[in-house]
Amino acid sequence: MGPDAGYRIQEAVVAIEALSEHPFARAIVNFFSGEGKVGSHVIPVTPSGVVTGFESITGKGVKAFYNGDLYHVGSRSYVVGEGCRVPADFEPDEQKFRRQAQSVVCISCNRSVVAMVALSDVIRPGAAAAIGKLQRQGLQVHLLSGDSVAITAHIAAEAGIGHFRAEATPAEKTDYVRRLKSQGFTVAMVGDGINDSPALAGAAMAFSSVSVVSNSLRLKSKRI
Repeated sequence: MGPDAGYRIQEAVVAIEALSEHPFARAIVNFFSGEGKVGSHVIPVTPSGVVTGFESITGKGVKAFYNGDLYHVGSRSYVVGEGCRVPADFEPDEQKFRRQAQSVVCISCNRSVVAMVALSDVIRPGAAAAIGKLQRQGLQVHLLSGDSVAITAHIAAEAGIGHFRAEATPAEKTDYVRRLKSQGFTVAMVGDGINDSPALAGAAMAFSSVSVVSNSLRLKSKRI
């Protein structure tokens, strides 16, 4: 894929992901808008086309048309479930990312994956100290994440959190909160306002858009 085609895909991803409120989407938009890479060049991406048919599937990904082309952006299971093909030459890099406890976002154009984005969660300064203070006050801290076991376990260890649940869907997070309440706990939930909204609604106290991590991102593609 040439530089022009690569730029058009990055442009489409920025335009589409700008409509999503997921933290990963914001990281991707910031990356491509500020330092989108085409080959060995670093250039900003400014969308000039039109997004139509935008649809967000909570906890999985988004799809939309951009200038007539159909894009899916999300997890491998999501894009494959939507009938998108993942070329075999992506497999080695994808496996490497997962071994490094990185989240992988697939970008598909017209039902063929053309790029993968690897995101790493970085503990915010002071987060581990804040969690430790809560625990010393007798509070239990639990981490619920839609990420893989490897990624969630890594973040939990970095933050000093002993209880965690990985690969949790929004519904499973809600059930987790419900089980804690049934055990007599008063639950305060911290999460984003989209994927975590059902669980936030079930907690006694809810704090939206607060995170102990920030995202760093790397583009990995043989096609951009």
